[in-house]
Amino acid sequence: MAKEHETSVQPWCTLEELLLACAVNRYGTKNWDSIAMEISNRTASVYRSPDNCKDRFDELKRRFISRNDDDESTMVDELKKIRVEELRREVVGVEGEEIGGRKRDELERRKRR
Repeated sequence: MAKEHETSVQPWCTLEELLLACAVNRYGTKNWDSIAMEISNRTASVYRSPDNCKDRFDELKRRFISRNDDDESTMVDELKKIRVEELRREVVGVEGEEIGGRKRDELERRKRR
């Protein structure tokens, strides 16, 4: 299935924001075509246009970079923390469910052996 070209309908997820910040670190703020291409190639989400990427990055700068600190690595670090916490919550949610037909307590018993 081809990626849709509706950029304003779908909200950005943390993974996409993290990929955006890393791509900007790699390509700089003058190469939005390459940045948009990288995000599209690395996610299964909707298409993100170069203009959409630039606008989102401007919003991320307002959110994460203080007036005295132009260091974009701070943004990447904060986005990584948010993404790790999201993944942690997902794992905790899965652990409470059956995994491969075995319940959580059965898995924990096997770990103790």
